[in-house]
Amino acid sequence: MSPRVIKEALETKALALLKKNIIPALGCTEPAAVALACAKAREALGDEAVERVKVTLDRNLMRNALGVIIPGTSERGVGVAAALGALACSSSKGLMVFEGVRASDIEKAKKFVGSRRVEIALKDDAQGVYVLAELVSKRWKASALIEGSHNHIVRVEANDKILYEDREDARTNAKDLDVLYDLDLENLVNIVKMLPYEEISFLKTGQDMNRRAAGQGLRERAGLGYGVALEDLMIEGLIAEDVVNRGKIEAAAACDARMAGLMVPMMSSFGSGNQAIVINTVLGTMASKEGIAREDLTRSLALSHLVGGLIKCYTGLLGPYCGAAFTAAGAAAIGGVFLLGGELDRMDSAFRFTIAVMGGIFCDGAKESCAMKVAIGTAVAIENVYLSLKGNIAPRDMGIVGGDFKETVENLKLLFGIPGDETILKILGVEGLYI
Repeated sequence: MSPRVIKEALETKALALLKKNIIPALGCTEPAAVALACAKAREALGDEAVERVKVTLDRNLMRNALGVIIPGTSERGVGVAAALGALACSSSKGLMVFEGVRASDIEKAKKFVGSRRVEIALKDDAQGVYVLAELVSKRWKASALIEGSHNHIVRVEANDKILYEDREDARTNAKDLDVLYDLDLENLVNIVKMLPYEEISFLKTGQDMNRRAAGQGLRERAGLGYGVALEDLMIEGLIAEDVVNRGKIEAAAACDARMAGLMVPMMSSFGSGNQAIVINTVLGTMASKEGIAREDLTRSLALSHLVGGLIKCYTGLLGPYCGAAFTAAGAAAIGGVFLLGGELDRMDSAFRFTIAVMGGIFCDGAKESCAMKVAIGTAVAIENVYLSLKGNIAPRDMGIVGGDFKETVENLKLLFGIPGDETILKILGVEGLYI
């Protein structure tokens, strides 16, 4: 194949990745994945009334679904998410699966869980995202399996008959990312510059969602109220009113709203709404301050999302470290330098600066305190964009920071492979099978 044909193929695949993985989600994506699988299994049961539900999850998804509030409810946990999916949700909504849930549905789900009809199990050997929903009625049984990404249904069965099966590799969505694996930062920048603007303009929708969620988070003092607390400090003159703190406030408030279960849809990035918040806030805040044109902002969004996807080729979609404070902040820093016209070496430097600061922040489950990690990741990314553009030199070969972008990402692969999920689950009170 000629270089031109290869280049066009990469651009086509990159665009497809963006359209497939930068999508709206309502609430935390892990409970949504649980509800989505259960809804799909219930639809396979037809009109049969659900008697029992069993959901089997990978460790990372279990951790993230345990403590976060389900949208439109005051309820937490895998059990309620599974019951809502099995009793009230439609799989056609994808990661917006909780949209339209009514108070009566929530009460039914709580009673269903209270009668001990939901069983939750861990799949120790799961590689990546894994949700198996198994539903039983008085006469029938049905199941749905999500694997590879939060909304990738790979198999649906009813009474041991396969109704649907993705005949590609079971981890097809994860394998889709392989197109990014061998690319470097220069490749991604060149691809993003050539993508048709009209095809990526949808990314700007994430900015609008972000602002609406932040506004609601501030008005309602949602979650921990971290965003509004920071704003109060700014009003009192205790912290400066600048681009860094404005970014922190917006990111925190949007995450406050999302983690508190407010009915505010957000854009997700490769399965994570909080990581999308970091990317959207960093670039949106800087674009507003610097008066950046809409198309330039959109291309910087595309670059940051694709960098995030590339990193996930190495680390997996979920892992023991906070992707929002860690990898998304690094990706947003690269996008921020691109946004302001910086060269490749400055993008590389901003990324390594950010990883040097944020490396090693654990993910201990999705919950209200995520707002603090999201805010810190946003602030550090913005700071490091400007530091890199001012000529500050990022560390090389120090700690987990490699000599350049790609070496650092290789180090992240090793870091994310260190066992830690089991310890975190024990701290959270989950060991093996539970009901």
